[in-house]
Amino acid sequence: IDEEKCVNCHVCISACPVKLCNDGSGNSVVIDHDLCIGCGACIAACSHGARSIVDDFDSFHKSLEEHEKIVAIVAPSVASNFPHAYLHLNGWLKAQGVEAVFDVSFGAELAARSYADYLHRQKPKMVIAQPCSSIVTFIEIYHPELIPYLMPVDSPMVHTIKMIRQFYPQYHQHKIVMLSPCVSKKREMDAVGMGDYNVVFSSLDAYFKKEHINLREYPAVNYDGPSPERAVLFPTPGGLLRTVKREIQDISRYTRQISGVKRVYRYLLGLPRALSRDRAPLLVDCLSCENGCNAGPGSLNIDLCVDETDYYIEERKEKQCNYYSMLPKQTSNNSDDLYAVIDAYRDEKLYIREYHDLSDNNRLLLPDELEKKAIYKQMYKQSQEDFLNCAACGYGRCEDMALAIYNGLNKTENCHRYRGVRLEIERKLAQEESEKARQLAQEAEKAHQEVLELMAVRQDIEVRKKVEQELREKYEILDSILQNMPIMMVAFNDKGQIAFWNRECEQITGYSS
Repeated sequence: IDEEKCVNCHVCISACPVKLCNDGSGNSVVIDHDLCIGCGACIAACSHGARSIVDDFDSFHKSLEEHEKIVAIVAPSVASNFPHAYLHLNGWLKAQGVEAVFDVSFGAELAARSYADYLHRQKPKMVIAQPCSSIVTFIEIYHPELIPYLMPVDSPMVHTIKMIRQFYPQYHQHKIVMLSPCVSKKREMDAVGMGDYNVVFSSLDAYFKKEHINLREYPAVNYDGPSPERAVLFPTPGGLLRTVKREIQDISRYTRQISGVKRVYRYLLGLPRALSRDRAPLLVDCLSCENGCNAGPGSLNIDLCVDETDYYIEERKEKQCNYYSMLPKQTSNNSDDLYAVIDAYRDEKLYIREYHDLSDNNRLLLPDELEKKAIYKQMYKQSQEDFLNCAACGYGRCEDMALAIYNGLNKTENCHRYRGVRLEIERKLAQEESEKARQLAQEAEKAHQEVLELMAVRQDIEVRKKVEQELREKYEILDSILQNMPIMMVAFNDKGQIAFWNRECEQITGYSS
């Protein structure tokens, strides 16, 4: 995971069939590898390039450079990933120092025989096919009650590895690299303790493009070891059924063929109920990838039409069937000739697979009703109408989102309704704060005006005081003048003539009356 590219959109959680192997509690979604089943659905779903395949190409390439002894086994879907060039891929491998290249399609022939033998001998109530390691991991971690129904034989890959170890002693000490479209094959290698490197086709193709390698410039080299017949169909949906049908002709009547992340895991959830009612099929032929292994997460065919990818597989099937029909006849029956080849590598005790209850990996805690209500309250889910089950969180159901939150694998902020309600609450709070701010502004403006008025009044009082002081001073001056000014008195007769004036007038004018 490239956390810098992750935008925390939860599309990966939506694509994941088990959901809770993803931790969305932070700023990016990270994986709990103990809970991941390795189906690769999240890689195809991520449009931001935040999730990418981790395989063993670098380690494999280093081993080649160091001239270590290596044997390659190649998945049958190579025919659709490198159409008409897969034998040239063998030539390239040999040119790099790989000592032998085996076809896993023959391992599929051995697996088909193991299936048929088990069905004939044990007559089980039901068996679940297990070529798909993601489905096996899903059952071991999440539904161990189905472990008794997993076909107790190895996958085509492990059949091939065990065949090499048992019947080709010259390669006992060689490392084994698996070339496939499957991300989860490394998990299977670790589970059975066999195989060293899992290299996906997309990594090979990226290397070829980077180094400008044209496979057709290398010779077409046939596989080492025995050739398969129709088991080359194994990477297609129903390919296992079509191969086993060669040995059990009416098996189709008792088989449920199902594939695709969106269908197969939901189907497996309902199997216990079907079993309890005696309505389960005899054989469940299942693959995690919708178009089979041909379009696995490490393939080059993810965007191609299933008809195109299947075309190359069907073409090879015809070629392989023709190969056996043209062999010098040891018997009158072509199938008998094939069986003779298969029987040469058969060992009833060699290809047995044991499974393990890994439910302890599933450390998820289940909240009680009170704890659920507390989480729902945090998510603003009070009434039934609040449970939108909108799947925006990636889980599909509000209850599953609450379970993730309870286990610390997500947070309420990633709930679509929570964000909507929270946004509305924050909008109302913002409105209230805005109204409070407006009222405070009005009160502040009013207070400001009152201050201005008080200041104006104060200024007016001070001016009046100053004027009064000036008037008082002028009055005092005038009074002083008046106090010191002589008073002249003049009296006139009826003719307007001065009849009398006082002494002050005489003093001022110098004339007597």
